[in-house]
Amino acid sequence: MNDQIYQTPIKRRSTAADFRLRARTALAGRWGLAIGVFVLLTILCAFSTVTVNFQITVPVGFRTLRELLQYLLEHVFTPGRVALMLVFSLFQLAYTVFVAAPLKVGYASFQLGLLDKKPETGVGDLFFCFRSANRRYWKAVGAMALIDVLCYAIGLLVSIVIGVAIVGFGGLTMLQNYINGAALAAGFLLLLFLVFCLLAAYVAVVIVIRYQYSLCAYIVIEYPELGVLDILRNSRMLMKGNKGRMFCMHLSFIGWFLLTCCCTCGLGSIVLMPYVEMANTAFYDEVSQRSAAKEVEFPSINPDDYNPDDYIGG
Repeated sequence: MNDQIYQTPIKRRSTAADFRLRARTALAGRWGLAIGVFVLLTILCAFSTVTVNFQITVPVGFRTLRELLQYLLEHVFTPGRVALMLVFSLFQLAYTVFVAAPLKVGYASFQLGLLDKKPETGVGDLFFCFRSANRRYWKAVGAMALIDVLCYAIGLLVSIVIGVAIVGFGGLTMLQNYINGAALAAGFLLLLFLVFCLLAAYVAVVIVIRYQYSLCAYIVIEYPELGVLDILRNSRMLMKGNKGRMFCMHLSFIGWFLLTCCCTCGLGSIVLMPYVEMANTAFYDEVSQRSAAKEVEFPSINPDDYNPDDYIGG
């Protein structure tokens, strides 16, 4: 089994304008379908992002940390409240992994169908992974879940470090009678700087991870023979040297994003996001060189099946 997507040198790399042009070409005459499927995907995935207000309030005026902890245990983190929070969190996690993730992979199938101008492409492609004959469901669940677990693990680590720092500073404030006020102020500023640096580093790392594995959904669709770890590895390899290009392509939409936010209060995103997603699909089409293969079966392990001189790349 070939577990690596074969690549040949691309003669010319497409620019952000090229990807946007390919996206508009693919969407020509099918904007209504693209918008409708995107709205349906958003609605079906909304359950994984819904938040519930558990009315957690903590009054001020506690003289010691012990009094604060006692109040939290008796009035805030009661067994019933904690159980409800846990059940809701588990439901969100299960829905994200077992429903939302396969739907997002199915959306990649829909996007590829539009890019390839397949007339049979429709709403049904959104549920591609739920058809047992396609044998993609568990690979979609595994690949997408591993990406989320990695991001959540990093976020948890950052949260623990920030929590320890805040608790440590809280302990220092209890000794304010013995510590100079200027030292406490300096410690507070240092704490703020530490929190800012940690949050900035977390955001940067998560963005890199998301870009690094942004092609996994397409690979799940097109390479059924690959395992979950091979899917992640191939996405990482395809994005090597291309993360900056995709980031610049996304930046080229900044004007449209500002326009939709200012003029339509965000409602225009239902038109803009299918456009952006189609540009992402065109990006995948180039970096994976799926259009360069002469064989129906792709990828090929035979380099002679590829002719880089015939492929311009967008």
